[in-house]
Amino acid sequence: GAVSGVVGDAEGHIGSFEAALFAILIVCNALHAASFFFFLGQTGATTTGVLKGVQMLAVFVLSDMLFCRPGSDSTNCITFSKSCSVALVVFGLCIYYNAKKIGIARLRRASDGASIGGGLALGLAGVGSISRGSSGELVQQTSDT
Repeated sequence: GAVSGVVGDAEGHIGSFEAALFAILIVCNALHAASFFFFLGQTGATTTGVLKGVQMLAVFVLSDMLFCRPGSDSTNCITFSKSCSVALVVFGLCIYYNAKKIGIARLRRASDGASIGGGLALGLAGVGSISRGSSGELVQQTSDT
């Protein structure tokens, strides 16, 4: 490709401009990873997973819009099988997210007026336990935060 030709012409040596670009790439990747784990700690795994699904959908659509041209490599183009795969992932994320919310709502309805005591463990992934606070309100302790 074009990049390998330029590097080949320079006999494998990179200049200060290329080194600066590489350093910027490393810093951006580190900031992206740090922000992801910060967000994961603040919101939990379910919300972060749903947002990663939204990110995947955006990358899928934008790669088609920006890089899919007639006569070019078709790996960046939307196909029927790729669309089905994305739809399946988004559908699964929606089911998972709603199942967690429904499970918490059912527990709250069932526990209204009832004493939970030390807490009731739920069978839903990432929900943790819910117990009564000092003033009687429901308090959720999640295992993914």
